[in-house]
Amino acid sequence: MKAVNWPAPGQRAAGCSRVARLDHLAGLVSLALSLVLIACAFPQPKILGTAIVFGASDYTLFKDLPATMADAIAMDALLTEQGWDSRLIVNTEATAARLKAELASLTGNTQPVLFYYAGHGYIEPEETFLVPVDASPFVDNLRPNLISSRDLHGWLVEYDIRHPILILDSCYSGGFAPGGVAYDGIPADYNPWVTPSEDTPAFSQVGALLAGAFQAWLGADNGSGAVVLAAAGPPELSWEENTASSLPYAGHGIFTWFLLAAATDPLADRDGDGFVSTVEAYLYTRTKLDEEWNKLHSRSSDPELVYLPRQSGGLRDYLLFSQP
Repeated sequence: MKAVNWPAPGQRAAGCSRVARLDHLAGLVSLALSLVLIACAFPQPKILGTAIVFGASDYTLFKDLPATMADAIAMDALLTEQGWDSRLIVNTEATAARLKAELASLTGNTQPVLFYYAGHGYIEPEETFLVPVDASPFVDNLRPNLISSRDLHGWLVEYDIRHPILILDSCYSGGFAPGGVAYDGIPADYNPWVTPSEDTPAFSQVGALLAGAFQAWLGADNGSGAVVLAAAGPPELSWEENTASSLPYAGHGIFTWFLLAAATDPLADRDGDGFVSTVEAYLYTRTKLDEEWNKLHSRSSDPELVYLPRQSGGLRDYLLFSQP
């Protein structure tokens, strides 16, 4: 068997992409259906559940990601403050084997189980992967120590995790959407350089989009049934801002920064009930990232700098944060 060494991915512009690869290394309309069907009061004012927070920062084979450690620490602190039983696991401890063991310890759990990941991602034509720091060089068709979408959703089913939430800040993370049941209405490869008629569904197509999303939800294989909040679409990069920047999100992943802000910004609580759900957090994060990061890079010569978060998981919603 011939081993393949992985060069580190390069840094682009002011930020760094969260992608591990072999070669150096707007339409939101379908969400309306989910919001309508879930437009009822949440039964419990207290957010309870278990969170597994992974931060992969110091890589051996890939470019280090300084911001992922700060992201994981900040997410763990916020979730703990919000009432989640949060488990912070970083760097050499944040492995595929450790994630599997943590999920196994929660077998049959009837409360929400949230998995947050900040680190590199990798994609192949038929599969998407999370890349822990202990990832090994490829050997033929083996991908040692990587966490594939198939693996992760398989473990959720195997250990009977009944209410899983996946929040993934890595490149290509939209590939973890279960069964392709996405209801954000955004093309897989968001490209603002393509005219709206070619790229983003027009408002005249709202009815068709809603019908299509509902039919997909009825007929698709939902896999683990997880609600997924992904930093980027399946073919897109996710970015972090370096610590020397003067921008407010310096030293953080752009997606994670705005997701953290959703816990305190009143604009994130769209229905004014004092809570931010996964749908509301997604809507807020997507809007802010597009208004601030994408607007800043809209004239860049590199289209890979522009991206949008994705949400999927069928017609489900969970409490994520409570606001003061």
